[in-house]
Amino acid sequence: MKPGDLVRYIANPPSKPPVTRVIPPNDRPIGLVVEVKTKLIGTDKAGQAVLELVFVKWAVDAWNNDPGGVSEEYRGDLEVVQAG
Repeated sequence: MKPGDLVRYIANPPSKPPVTRVIPPNDRPIGLVVEVKTKLIGTDKAGQAVLELVFVKWAVDAWNNDPGGVSEEYRGDLEVVQAG
């Protein structure tokens, strides 16, 4: 996944979290990948994990909840519809 890719939200695995979602649970919106960041989680080298965050500009502005007009998403919740 890279900037310029067209993605769809798939909520993988399907779930009903206890918090309010910005994207309604039954919608499968389309968005454009703006940026991809990789973060190391944890301080112990033997137990670190890699987390990939994808910043998406959704077609519906209400879903873009970050101040920069994008939404921070987990890569596992997205599928590429068309490569950029």
